Amino acid sequence: MKKLNLKPTHKPIQYYYEALEQYDQHNITHEGAVSTPFAFLLAACAKKVGVTLEPQHAMRSPKGDRIVIDGAIIDPYRLPIVYWEAEEKTAVFKVLDAPKRQPNGAKGVMET
Repeated sequence: MKKLNLKPTHKPIQYYYEALEQYDQHNITHEGAVSTPFAFLLAACAKKVGVTLEPQHAMRSPKGDRIVIDGAIIDPYRLPIVYWEAEEKTAVFKVLDAPKRQPNGAKGVMET
């Protein structure tokens, strides 16, 4: 995978902070709003290294239940590299490691 060379002066970073500043002026702090600029930032960074952000990534829990997380960065084979999930109360974003890939190329299951 290519290495990401990201600087504070790059447009995606500037857009992210400008959007957060604008939201802050209106006291908008909930996950649904602030996750949009973060998704834009993740998508722009992913594109630079040849991978893709899949927003609203559907997957199975260890118990087999269908769950949808905020997003996943996936490789060209649609295998997840990292997961992204925001927390509603604090609008904190977590980037979680994707499950380890099995030797045969199958995906592992995310542990809770």
